[in-house]
Amino acid sequence: GQVAVAPATVRVQAVDEYGNERTVGMDGFQATVPDLPDTQIVEIDNGDGTYDIQFYATKAGMFQSQVLIRGVQLSGSPFDIQMRSGLMVPEKSEVIPSHVGTAGEQIAWMLTARDIFFNVRDAGNDDFKLECSNQRDGGPGEFLDYGNGTYQGLCLLTRSGSYQVSLQGFNTNFSEYRHVISSPFSLEIEPNVADPSSSGVYGSELSLATAGDWATFYIFPRDRFLNPNTGSGGAKFEMVLK
Repeated sequence: GQVAVAPATVRVQAVDEYGNERTVGMDGFQATVPDLPDTQIVEIDNGDGTYDIQFYATKAGMFQSQVLIRGVQLSGSPFDIQMRSGLMVPEKSEVIPSHVGTAGEQIAWMLTARDIFFNVRDAGNDDFKLECSNQRDGGPGEFLDYGNGTYQGLCLLTRSGSYQVSLQGFNTNFSEYRHVISSPFSLEIEPNVADPSSSGVYGSELSLATAGDWATFYIFPRDRFLNPNTGSGGAKFEMVLK
């Protein structure tokens, strides 16, 4: 298969009506790719009876091509040309963002790598980097490479708060990392469920109260990472007097 950004080249040997190989040029071939009418086709006359026909396609896939002379198909025509995707271009690649996660639980985003013509890459091993951070916490993430142009970016954060997710790929034309489509984006990490061993109870009336009056104290719920549990009333506590 040929890369979409590079030409697919077919060599043609001209023969006469008796099967003798031609040794001069100027035979006038015509080549087409019916499914890709916009394909740029260059016919190179080598002047010795051979011709190089170059197909410049911008779409990846398998396509039927044909070569004719005076409207008649040549032997071996039509034939299939497989065009593969080109190098990954970060500005054409894309991440599908999600903006909410939970402390201590892995967050995943799907990433699609594409070439300069927006073809999905048909191989893996592209150079991406992922960062999930804010001013006080976070760090680099990691990737699962599915080997077909799709990846899963992964981050694990244990501190609740607001973060920024940056996903960049290496642009070989500029020798630098650049953001993919939808990057950067915001991420809000919510506390996990309240953990009894990490939560606390505060108040002077825990140890001294007056008979007949309400004793007031405060429960400070936290998850197992010591994040304040500020969820929507999901924490439940039981009080026992002995």
